[in-house]
Amino acid sequence: MMRKEVKKRLGSILVVLALMFSMVVLITQSALAASEGVSKTLNLTYGETIWVNVSGLTPDDDYEVWIWDTTGWETNISEDTADAYGRVTMEVEVPYRYALGDYPLIVIDVTGVPDPGAAVLNQTIQIYNTYTVKVKVDGNEVYNLMHNRTYEYGGDYELSFEFYNGSDFINDWTLEATLYDPEGTYVDNKTVTNGKWIPNIVTFDYVGDLPNREIDYWLEVVPSQLRKAMNIQILQSLSN
Repeated sequence: MMRKEVKKRLGSILVVLALMFSMVVLITQSALAASEGVSKTLNLTYGETIWVNVSGLTPDDDYEVWIWDTTGWETNISEDTADAYGRVTMEVEVPYRYALGDYPLIVIDVTGVPDPGAAVLNQTIQIYNTYTVKVKVDGNEVYNLMHNRTYEYGGDYELSFEFYNGSDFINDWTLEATLYDPEGTYVDNKTVTNGKWIPNIVTFDYVGDLPNREIDYWLEVVPSQLRKAMNIQILQSLSN
């Protein structure tokens, strides 16, 4: 009787463990499926890093990421070999496109003859920015500036704009940067040759409506087809 009771208990434990294992497998598979695709597809900047993940592929086959250019595919942007579970993960640096806009991105098996028509992943990405602009005050990156505060070169609040391609600092291009208020009125301009603009003096004193106590100034950077490259959030002081 004792042995039978032990067997019954062991059987129950094994059933519970089997159910728990199947739940873990299901959760893992769901997590993998949820992570498939492209990590970011909207409002991409030249030089920015994104990730492409695909599963359910043929183990040990070679796969590549291709992105459409003006007249054809730019091939072998990134590559990976599918693991034993048929998964690939590829790091992709967003390529330069003279004509900013939407571009198809595919993943194809290149073990044999590559066939774009048999892509295992089809996505559209938006390459919408040529430049990344970092706003800094006294050398520290900030994500908003203060309304009615004066920023001055060499002063207590020194404002600077730094220009990047993805993570690469642009110190060998000639750019034209122009600052506008929320209504599009000219504020200041600079021809930038070293990747950084430090305005001599600027006060964000636009007196229009401040919905939710914030407004956006615009920084236009050319050469670029998208002229308004970024917005600069201005916060109204609670004491104003």
